[in-house]
Amino acid sequence: MSASKSYYPSFSPLDLYYLSVSSDIFQYGYIVFLIIGFIGNICQIMTFLRKTMRNISTGIFFLALSVSNIIYLLVSIYVLMIYGFQISDQSNYPKTCQFRHYMIYLSTNFSAWMLTLISCDRWIRSQFPIKAQRFCTPRTAIYSIIIALIFDCILHIHIITPMFGQTAPGVTTICGADNRYPIYSYFYTEIWPIISLLTITVIPAICMLFFLIAITINVQTSRNRIIPIQQTNLNRHEQRRARFLQRQMFILMFVTLMVFFLTTFPVALMRFILSNSNIQQSFSFSLLLLSILEVITLSNYSLNFYLHCLTSKLFRKEFFKYIPCSISITFRQSNRATNIGITQQYFTHRQQGTVTQLMGHRSNTNELGKNNTTNI
Repeated sequence: MSASKSYYPSFSPLDLYYLSVSSDIFQYGYIVFLIIGFIGNICQIMTFLRKTMRNISTGIFFLALSVSNIIYLLVSIYVLMIYGFQISDQSNYPKTCQFRHYMIYLSTNFSAWMLTLISCDRWIRSQFPIKAQRFCTPRTAIYSIIIALIFDCILHIHIITPMFGQTAPGVTTICGADNRYPIYSYFYTEIWPIISLLTITVIPAICMLFFLIAITINVQTSRNRIIPIQQTNLNRHEQRRARFLQRQMFILMFVTLMVFFLTTFPVALMRFILSNSNIQQSFSFSLLLLSILEVITLSNYSLNFYLHCLTSKLFRKEFFKYIPCSISITFRQSNRATNIGITQQYFTHRQQGTVTQLMGHRSNTNELGKNNTTNI
């Protein structure tokens, strides 16, 4: 919904243009990414609930990551209502503000550390393939998720205290530190942005880069070390299956990390620079920048499923098992036709080989008869 001059009577024409564009970005951008995100993350949860995926520790982390993404998308509906459709907030604003910011910080931080745990899990499997049988288990993954969630909740506990909410009594447009608490206001404006940037972006990004580089080196130096089971206890089929699973999990991790780096890290860095710079900006231009950055950030929580389907054979295989029967039958018929063709080719070659052997045997018999006749 575009902004009108009657809605913003005190703004200049340029400000009204910025407000109109930002409203359209919030409305159409959020609608598109929310629809794509909800469908994708629900399908991703269904896929990672498959036995093949949830029996791997990395699959458990991806499942928790999908749940965290859905929470972020649910909270983002509020932004669509307020800034996209311009519906005024009629709720208890201080409580709504506290809950919304707490859940946003909780989900963004939790998602970042889930990606870090996924990278760590893959690194342990490549660095210590034998010990990974004991450490990289679904139970260990669940314990790690619980610890990360507890740390995340404690880190952001100050958001749901009375010190956070309305910046001043009666103000229902800006959410932040209450001016009645000067010490907390200083903490929130000067110290908290640095802590937030470190815990949500910088530290997880450094850890992910370290693990990604280490995994790449380990795989190149010894390709078979990524298998977390001793090869002496496996036949060739099981070895190939283990390699396939680990390779596909690495692809899922790599694609997810690239989405994180391309969306979250630049946006967080730009927000930090803008918040700590002395550049004076109008409200309309700041809202325009906010709309662009928010949509880019939202894409990080919406596109993982589709990129996983494009890059991972294992993910597609497990997801297609949820496809309706008509489509599944088509895939089965195509596979059956392929198998029948291979079987027919096999028997054709066998028959050709048998005929060749019979012709050779007959020629040998004829030559033997001729030799016997000559001898007689």
